[in-house]
Amino acid sequence: MRNENELIGIFEKNYSSLSKLAIMILKDKAAALDVMQNVALVILTKAYQLSQIEKPIPFLATCVRRAALNYLRDEAKTISTDPVLLEETHDDVYSHTAIDYLEWVMMLEKYLVTYSPELQNAFIKHYVDGYPLDTVAKDIGLSPNALSQQFRRMRKKIADQSPKYGALLTILSFL
Repeated sequence: MRNENELIGIFEKNYSSLSKLAIMILKDKAAALDVMQNVALVILTKAYQLSQIEKPIPFLATCVRRAALNYLRDEAKTISTDPVLLEETHDDVYSHTAIDYLEWVMMLEKYLVTYSPELQNAFIKHYVDGYPLDTVAKDIGLSPNALSQQFRRMRKKIADQSPKYGALLTILSFL
């Protein structure tokens, strides 16, 4: 990147697709717009080094995804004290078996650190966000078979390091 205005222009040009990503993660349009404003503020305050940004669109997508995940994490910490809402809450019998979305993404990022950012994002898109393999393969320019083989190797590596998450990935690969 040469300058801040170039990055702002790319952000404006891709605002629609970036906001769709935020909506997909948050499932709430108002929250997604808040996240997009936060990302715009990050760009304007230069909380990064422009010279280190080689590919601006993946950089912006990562900023949006991380801002959305931070928003979800912050929302999870907020507990409503409205008496009506508290009366209507029920115990989730199976809550101990669920894997939190943020825990899942952070765990995957930890195990996938040795792979390229494109493969990391593709893996998370497919296994966490539920994108079809064909769509993810097309996005990164690989054939579905090649990406499937790469994912198989990535799952094996995760399974070798963590049997718990390896088993979960194996189950998800059949869904």
